[in-house]
Amino acid sequence: VEGENTIDFAYREPNARIAGIHFDPEKELPLDSQRPPADGCGTNPGGGGTLDFWREAECAQVGSRFELRADAGASNGSYAVYTGASTTGSVPADIPDNYIRFTLEGATANRHRLFARVYCASGTEDSFYVRVNNGEWTPWLLGLTDGQFGWKEFGTLPLLQNGENTIDFAYRENNAKLDKIYVTQYGTMPSSTGESDSRCN
Repeated sequence: VEGENTIDFAYREPNARIAGIHFDPEKELPLDSQRPPADGCGTNPGGGGTLDFWREAECAQVGSRFELRADAGASNGSYAVYTGASTTGSVPADIPDNYIRFTLEGATANRHRLFARVYCASGTEDSFYVRVNNGEWTPWLLGLTDGQFGWKEFGTLPLLQNGENTIDFAYRENNAKLDKIYVTQYGTMPSSTGESDSRCN
């Protein structure tokens, strides 16, 4: 019928496995290589890689030039911030002290989108340098967040590799507060604080 429809699969014989269903007006059998993402799925239960990553700044590898501060408005109650001199003219030295490293385990080699939950109080406190897997640093000018924590989109990341990947945030403008990140293959802009980071305890 027009609008929403439902299809139910009840069990009949044991051990019959179902991975998904597909509708095609041309009645052609879909190929695995052409399979689109399943609507409504967040993570891949079949073990083919994680589709969504939620990472808290305070639970990442935090360089010594950053401070961790408590804030009731931050996800998990904390955020990271750099308060030294801004470095808009050049990327700071490539040493762990100068960046926050987020590690993503179990990714699939595919395009992903990056979102960050940040607090940017002014136009001179709203940027970082970002890189993936030790690649080129890209300046990210996030824009203001209206005096509160909010989500901003980086856009399409370089192609991630199968397995472990790293995303680094180096300081660029001081006082830009970084709360958490969200990396996803198919997701959209999060709302509120998003989901919890399984690496935090």
